Amino acid sequence: MSGSRGDDISVVLIDDDPLVRSLVSQALRGSYTVSSVATGTEGLALLARDPPDLVLLDVDLPDIDGFTVCRKLRAHYTSEELPVLMLTGNQDDSAVEAAFEAGATDFLAKPVSVPLLRQRLRFAFRAAGAFQRVIENERRLARGHELAGIGQFEWHVGPERLVCTPQALRILGSPESPPASLEEFFLNHVHPEDAARARALFSNESLVEAEIRLGAEGDAPTVRIYLEVAARPSGKVFFVTMHDISGSVGDPRHKLAYYDAATGLPNRQLFESRLDAALQSSAAQRYAVLFADIDGFKNVNDTLGHLAGDELLRHAAARLLASLRINDSIGRMALSGSVGRWGGDEFAVLVGPIASARDAEHVAARILQQAAEPVRMGGRDQSFRLSIGIAIYPDHGRTRHELIRKADKAMYEAKRAGGNSARLYEPVMEVQATRRSAIEADLPQALEAGQLWLAYQPRFTLDTLAINGAEALLRWNHPTLAAVRPNEFIGVAERNRSILEIGRWVIEQAAAELSRWRAAGVADLRVSVNVSPIQLRGTDFIRGLTDALVETQIRPQQIELEITESILLEQTREVTDNLRAIRDMGVGLAIDDFGTGYSSLSALLAMPLTAVKLDRSIVLQIEGSAGARSAVQAIVTMCRGIGCTFVAEGIDSEEQVRILRELGCTEGQGFWFSEPVAAHKFLERVRAQPNR
Repeated sequence: MSGSRGDDISVVLIDDDPLVRSLVSQALRGSYTVSSVATGTEGLALLARDPPDLVLLDVDLPDIDGFTVCRKLRAHYTSEELPVLMLTGNQDDSAVEAAFEAGATDFLAKPVSVPLLRQRLRFAFRAAGAFQRVIENERRLARGHELAGIGQFEWHVGPERLVCTPQALRILGSPESPPASLEEFFLNHVHPEDAARARALFSNESLVEAEIRLGAEGDAPTVRIYLEVAARPSGKVFFVTMHDISGSVGDPRHKLAYYDAATGLPNRQLFESRLDAALQSSAAQRYAVLFADIDGFKNVNDTLGHLAGDELLRHAAARLLASLRINDSIGRMALSGSVGRWGGDEFAVLVGPIASARDAEHVAARILQQAAEPVRMGGRDQSFRLSIGIAIYPDHGRTRHELIRKADKAMYEAKRAGGNSARLYEPVMEVQATRRSAIEADLPQALEAGQLWLAYQPRFTLDTLAINGAEALLRWNHPTLAAVRPNEFIGVAERNRSILEIGRWVIEQAAAELSRWRAAGVADLRVSVNVSPIQLRGTDFIRGLTDALVETQIRPQQIELEITESILLEQTREVTDNLRAIRDMGVGLAIDDFGTGYSSLSALLAMPLTAVKLDRSIVLQIEGSAGARSAVQAIVTMCRGIGCTFVAEGIDSEEQVRILRELGCTEGQGFWFSEPVAAHKFLERVRAQPNR
């Protein structure tokens, strides 16, 4: 909606804090026209007289709380018509959830950050504009249905009546008297030879589809009918979508237009059409949209090739179909109508009607169970995992766009949590998504702004407990988000390739710190630096590493590069050349998080390794698992055989240190020794050792 102040974008601020009102008014001056009031009553009166483009609403007001004000606004305006950003000093999840339950568009914590406020305002206005585009898209979709020969009708069983859309009547030949009952439809509009099939179709109680001919002539039009039944207080209602396929029966172009070539599933266009039909006919019923994504699909494509990727997609489609049984008391949907390939390695699933969100979670659990069985690819068993997001109609949205968007958000949270799991959408995910958006937008400037720094976690010799080196760990102090964890931004840096510049800076900083420590009298330490596979694929990686060594004049043996096991699967010329150059320079090379990936002994033997770093997940098991201890001892023996150091990561108890010593492990790091610290603190700890 637009305010009544000409072309200016109008904002109303409702907050009893005069300082906040002054700060926001000053911050938005020049970009927005801001009006402010101190109470909820004044705000509602102002909004009734002169609706703005957006409302900034404090939760704690002197007369009525902001949640109540927001609910009153939502009685008249949708979130798209009037965005409401709620402000509060309470930053717990319950406050966030209450804000979204009241109808808030977004949520902003106090004290208000001006840059973040401006960003949220821009996001809200973009979303409102997008809603108008959605309306236009829906109009175009309706027109597309008309052009494509798609119509709908409803058959209400008791009292019996048929309700047809204009396009459905056109498909039926525009009869002067539309069918008043289903029996009349069978007698007057269905080809006699197909009448039995049509009657059988309507006797089912699940979403099904069939092709039937209309009329009695030899060239009668053929339609594909999609059917769903729903229970209403007045009786059953059948929701029917008819698609005129007369010109495409037997034509392969029809299948190409509506079905995915790789999997045979309905494509995005057809799935969206079926989802729209289900929502239009749902009334008080619940449906679930599940959005599924294959974990690690890009790695399969990159390492095994696109043919293997297509094969994995077909396996995924088969597992999804096997998970949704036609006689399922939860699903009540035909397989071909409930699963579609959304695009890439993403699939969409429609389940319903359901009694509650728990039913959808049961379906998701069964899908994950089906996917857990390995698939045979390229002559070997390949792990196959999914991340699934769930959104419920009407709880989480009333349109296809809302449900897909929120199921996608939930899927992303499942993937961020490690994958191979399902997550139900929660309003707090909107806040998490906003945080991710800020991270993605601000990361490219973080290095230049001086927000990145290195912490150093000491590495110890287990026999003497003396510090012999450190691992350099990247940290980000964001101006408004405070400390951003590496697992929040490293993946972003790899996707936008800023990891190349950041990774080079990390090596330069670590080398410079070693040079400063040498000048301070500590010259025999080694620092390990994590390196992304993307860096190793770069053509100028070795040049950057060489420049750092020349600039600081440290010995190459003092730098150790940590790589993940996944790089062992890469056989590209760039990676091979870079690894060989690292070995020739004398720079150390360590496998990080060993035991969690796909390494084989032959792959390790082919690498010029100086260290193997055992993942903390295995270290945590050695106190209570004889199998874990045996595995560690085998890896220690292997390391001795190939002449590299064995380092245990994540040590957090004295008992673990004792066991690791007995197993022959020589080095370790973890919180039991020390958390990561700033460079000067690390130097102080080194100097404080008795032998220094």
